[in-house]
This record gives sequence, C-alpha cells and structure tokens, in this order.
Amino acid sequence: MASAFAIAYYFSHLSSILVGLALVVVNIKKERQTKILFLHLMTIIILNYVLANLALILPNFLESKIQWVDILGGLVIVLLASNVGLLIIFFEAFDGEMRLYRVAHGIVSITGISTAFMVSLILNDFSVMFTTVKKEGVLIFLWTPLSYFFTVPAIVLFSYWTLKNISSSIQATRNFKHRQQMKIMGSGVAIAFILGPVASFFGDFLSFLGLPKIGLWIAEFAGYFFMSFGIALILLSYVLDNSLLFLQSSRLERLMVIHETGLPIYDYVFNVYDSSSTNDLILSGLIVAIRGLAHEILKTSGTLETIKFRGLEIVFSVHNELIFIVIAQKKSTFINRALKHFRDSFLGQFGTSLDSYEISPGSYQIMNEEVERIFGLVT
Repeated sequence: MASAFAIAYYFSHLSSILVGLALVVVNIKKERQTKILFLHLMTIIILNYVLANLALILPNFLESKIQWVDILGGLVIVLLASNVGLLIIFFEAFDGEMRLYRVAHGIVSITGISTAFMVSLILNDFSVMFTTVKKEGVLIFLWTPLSYFFTVPAIVLFSYWTLKNISSSIQATRNFKHRQQMKIMGSGVAIAFILGPVASFFGDFLSFLGLPKIGLWIAEFAGYFFMSFGIALILLSYVLDNSLLFLQSSRLERLMVIHETGLPIYDYVFNVYDSSSTNDLILSGLIVAIRGLAHEILKTSGTLETIKFRGLEIVFSVHNELIFIVIAQKKSTFINRALKHFRDSFLGQFGTSLDSYEISPGSYQIMNEEVERIFGLVT
C-alpha cells in the first residue's frame, strides 16, 4: 500500500498537470476566438510547467535507468527556471517596453540554468544541480543552491513587478467586479510565485540540515500544491473576465474611426478604468484636436504612429480617408497589433471608403463584436 507521503507527492504533481492542461485548453480556445498571438507564448509557458511536473513523476518508473533519471531531474530544473525567465520576457514583450534590467533577469535565468544542465550532461554528473534522495519509495530531486540562484531572484522580482501592476490596476478600475477578480489574480500570483517557491526552498533547506522528514513534506507537497493552487486562482480570474489580461496593462480608454473631414464614423468606449471629470475633459479636448488635425495625420498613411498627450498615448493608423485611433494610458505591442487587426477587419467590412458617414446599427454591432474579439474581451 502506498504511503501517505507517496499519495501526497503524486496528488501534488498530478493536480499541477491537470490545472496546467486546463489552462492550456482555455488558452487554445481563446486564441481561436481572438487570434491573439501572445496566447501561443502563454500556452508554451504553461506546457513547460506541465512537462516539469510530468518529469518529476516519471523517474519513479525508470529507476533501473539511472542516466535517464538524472537527465529528467536536470530537465525539471531547466523547465521551471526557464519558465520564470520566459514569463518576464513575455510580459515585457506584451507591454512593448522590453526594459533591459528586467529582460536581463529573464535571460540570466534561462542561459544560466541551461548552461549548468549542458555541462552536467557532458560530464555525466548532475550533483551541481540536484541531489537524488528516496523517501518512502518516491524518488525526489533536492535542488542545490546553484539551481535556486538561477530561479528564486527572478521569481521574486517577477512577482513584485506583477503584483505592483495588479495593485495599480485595482486602484484605477471603476468596476467592482473587476476589482474583485483582480484581487483573485493577485492572490494567485502571490501563492503560486511567492508562497510555493519559498516553501520548496525552505523544505529543501531543512533536508540539507538533516531534517528530511519535515523538509520533503514541505518542499514536495506544500511547495508544488501552493503553485498549483495559485495557478488555479489565476485561471479562475482569467476565465471570469479576459479583460483583466488584455486591458489591465495598457488601460485602454477608447477606439475610434474618424473621416478625413473630422467627422466621427465609429466609437468604442472600453469603460473599464476610472476617469475623473478632468480626464474626461482632457479626452474630449484631445478628440477635438485629433479631428482638427485629420488632414495632417493623413500624411502618415500606411504606418502606425503614436502621440503622447497629458499622460495619454494616442496610437493611430491611416488608410485612404480613414483614421483609426486607440487612446490608452499606456502604449503596448498588444495595442499596436490589435489596432492593425481592427483596421483590416473594418476595411474588410466596409471597403476602403464609405458611401455614408453613418454605419447602420446592425453593422455597428458587428464591429463592436470584432472589437471584443480582437482586444481579447470574448468570454
């Protein structure tokens, strides 16, 4: 009969696999609905986590093949450490800023642990990455300080940056439901990327001090369980409302299509974040100014341009006599891609020129649905 520790160990890692696969299914569904490229990258990151947990279980069925057990042990650390680096790079690319000091942490995590793995593989000695122990019939990999060095600092920094962003978004939103969902997301990030790794690190530390009975329970059960539970909370908040991911970082205000004469043709207000009466006045004045400069803006036909105005980012694209505009509190690569997709969809629906400056209610609703799809608001 399996021991309590073995049951807890397999439960912890199998639940991680199931939660990860559930999030992969959701991501694939959302990608098919929205055609948002970033969801491919997120799916790869989640699959890495699934594979890491699978690699932690497989060695227990390959005990006679020691070399494969060592390779799988090293691969687990590579996948988990690389995931942290990929998450940092992913969100920097999503924002479109690619801040060097942040990206550097991601690159160091990936290249550092990958180099250690390759050297260990060549020398056929993985002791620099982990120590293999057996508890109650279960093979376990205790990470060395070197493996934690390429993982823990990046996890802590990623968690801090993400929680800071979520906290700022909670303060900015006017929607009570969104605030509650972002609090769930923040709790998920804290549990998955702070509490889970800290528990694993503390458990391994106790094992090295000669307290494996307590240490292994904390590291292998509590640590991975917290990570799975945290990811499940993130999944829950994401499933409830996709705008938490796609509108949160840039805080989109408005999407418009304006004719060269300055007349408005299409207008979509995202209505997620708080705007004081002063901001409303600034926004109204900005729209008037854009309409007045329509002829000047038309000279940039075929390109994406950005104007900064009193804390707002105005991204616009021109096609013939039409100007496509997104107003947000912060520019991002996602906004640029989404505006291009919306422009192409709008032109596909109405052609390169309009016979009338008015869009029928039916067509207006079609474009509203396109906005929700392209900007990741489809639930």
